[in-house]
Amino acid sequence: MRRITILVGLVLFLAAPSRAEFSATVTRIVDGDTFHVLRDGKDVTIQVHGIDAPELKQEFGTQAKKMLTDRLMGKTVRLVEKETDRFGRLVAQVYLDSTDVSAEMVRGGGAWAYVHFSKDYVAQEQEARKAKRGLWAAENPKAPWTWRKENARN
Repeated sequence: MRRITILVGLVLFLAAPSRAEFSATVTRIVDGDTFHVLRDGKDVTIQVHGIDAPELKQEFGTQAKKMLTDRLMGKTVRLVEKETDRFGRLVAQVYLDSTDVSAEMVRGGGAWAYVHFSKDYVAQEQEARKAKRGLWAAENPKAPWTWRKENARN
């Protein structure tokens, strides 16, 4: 029975999807949670895992883009693939050296923890809210998902 359990565990381990990890240089920043890299000669759009930054036309949107630009533009980042979203973007955990970029964006008040998809950055958001950092300095910041819904083209 023990051998069967070990065999089943091994099969499940081998069948589990692997998360590709690669390094690439950031070539363009789109907004506070999206950027481009060059991978194997191809332009790849990266959606930063677990966060949602204000849209560019939204209050604090240009500041969020600047935060991400200052952190990443022209730098080599390590990307851990999570999935491909409905827009064809690669959703990835992003690291600059050993720093989790999502955590830093949320901690600095440049993005919300996108709890609809991940609960990874709730503590960093609470910290930023308490300290009134970045977008949390505003009296009543509007979540990007709410802003998009209110500003959707009919």
